[in-house]
Amino acid sequence: HSCALDSAGLAWCWGSSAEYQMGYGGTAIFSYPWQVSMPAGVAFTRIALGDLHSCALDDQNGAWCWGNNSDGQLGNGTTTLAATPSPVTFQ
Repeated sequence: HSCALDSAGLAWCWGSSAEYQMGYGGTAIFSYPWQVSMPAGVAFTRIALGDLHSCALDDQNGAWCWGNNSDGQLGNGTTTLAATPSPVTFQ
């Protein structure tokens, strides 16, 4: 999968979403950009991609991840996958 941010801070992803790594809530394959289901009132400023997950930083110093979480790579204190952006839990 691939992802990019637009000038408004919205995230867009395309490619495979077999493990929900595109963040829109489904597992379809898209050959064109599809908008990530953004948290209300949040704009992303940076985005990074793992093999089967994605993470982004927001404009309020928060971090969000989504996709496969079998090894806890989403940083939310679980090993449950997240179909849409889930806040990272800093301790």
